[in-house]
Amino acid sequence: MTVELKMPQLGESVHEGTIGKWLKAEGEHVEKYEPLLEVVTDKVDTEITATDSGTLLKILASEGDTVAVGSAIAVLGEAGEAISYEPSLGAEPQAAQIGDAESQAASVGGAEPRAASAGGATRDRSAVSAEAPRATPVAARIAAEEGIDLRSVQPSGRGGQVTKADVLDAAAARDAGAAPGAEAAPVSAPAPAGDRDLGFISPRVARMAATQGVDLRLVPGTGRDGRITARDVEGFLASGAAPAAPVTGPAATAAAPGAQAAASAAPATTGGAASGAAVGRPASAAADGPHLGDVVPMTTMRSSIAEHMVRSKATSPHVSTVHESDMSAVTAAYRALKEPMARRGVKLTYTAFVVEALAAALADFPMVNSSWTADGIQIHPDINIGMAVAIPTGLIVPVIRNANELSLEGIAKAVTDLATRARNKQLTPDDVQGGTFTLTNYGVLGSLFGTPVINQPQAAILGTGAITKSVVAVETPDGDQIAIRPMMFLALTFDHRILDGGTADPFVQDIVRRLENYAL
Repeated sequence: MTVELKMPQLGESVHEGTIGKWLKAEGEHVEKYEPLLEVVTDKVDTEITATDSGTLLKILASEGDTVAVGSAIAVLGEAGEAISYEPSLGAEPQAAQIGDAESQAASVGGAEPRAASAGGATRDRSAVSAEAPRATPVAARIAAEEGIDLRSVQPSGRGGQVTKADVLDAAAARDAGAAPGAEAAPVSAPAPAGDRDLGFISPRVARMAATQGVDLRLVPGTGRDGRITARDVEGFLASGAAPAAPVTGPAATAAAPGAQAAASAAPATTGGAASGAAVGRPASAAADGPHLGDVVPMTTMRSSIAEHMVRSKATSPHVSTVHESDMSAVTAAYRALKEPMARRGVKLTYTAFVVEALAAALADFPMVNSSWTADGIQIHPDINIGMAVAIPTGLIVPVIRNANELSLEGIAKAVTDLATRARNKQLTPDDVQGGTFTLTNYGVLGSLFGTPVINQPQAAILGTGAITKSVVAVETPDGDQIAIRPMMFLALTFDHRILDGGTADPFVQDIVRRLENYAL
């Protein structure tokens, strides 16, 4: 019996998700609760597990597709079992959502405005359209890397959308010397101009080349150091040396959901370079990380971080104040409590002590636990502390809710749980919403102190540096003495519309007092 796997509700306010990566291929066996795919939202990347055991019979949503919650994305069943019903795809609404999501991503990535999507129009799959069809972001990127003109690819996705599999089939057919479709008529392209080193290619130029079918190795560069500019591509098209009919309509920028994605593909070519390989570099070198001169594609999370950080700096006047804390008492407590908690299955970290002191200070200084609104300063009723966690794709801030009501052990459990799930892509959007204050511990990377950016619309953010042994002057009954103590800098960045030094500095000093006088 076949079973539909549907896009789950990833959070109360989340209505769709983008397929990031399928972890299983069609025909593979899947165990119940085994990770099946990665789904990307503007907040988190998370793994979706299989709801039942069985064989992955059919993938209904390609990588890069944005799918509404509740829509089918795959079919599970017995090996060889036929799919004897129409899956509940909701094709028309999803096609419109995909177009909207791509437009938003293009706006974040700095791409130019694009034409409105035609949304869900059915195409004749046996003919080659004069316009480039809509393509998933992954399909568009591979097409640009492989030098495949999207107008020559037979679409098999919903609403005539070109999928990753369609482009790979077209590339395989081309490399085998066959047409990329039974009745397809590939659009001709000029012969490559050798192995010219193109240097840096801007996102706009790469996108223009991918959508207009231009081989950039044929375009003379007039920019600095011979760089190819958008004007060079426009002049090349106007000269008649390239396809004169511009690609218009919904696919005008289908080469990428954002400028960076098109740029990362490198110039479109008609050669048979391996997918993912940069021009002038072997395919094996493309997978070992970014290189000098590369344009790194913008991930959904990185785009979201960039937009949020720019908006934060533009929204509120940032002021930072730095204080120092003697961590001797905390260090002694950590050593005394670490093993007993470990025996109870709890991992204790210094972060838990800071969160405990921070939560107590926020209760005493409610104005710091607030947000700016048009009606006035909103003081939040709950103390929900966001904890910045570094992951390979960026920085994510899961929230410890009602932190002031938790014991040190309860905070330690929450810190470990959220950090582990963040790194394992198991957070849901609800895990990163509702924060009223943020803590970022850049000290784990060796930094002494920094000036973090406020997580809007919160009033402030606290950064903690590395705990280092320092020579300090201390007061004793016998007078001032020189001693070596574990010291830590705390930097508070606050919104000067809401707070000033008269509140911010006493607030940080309250945290320092709690840390320096920590008692078991």
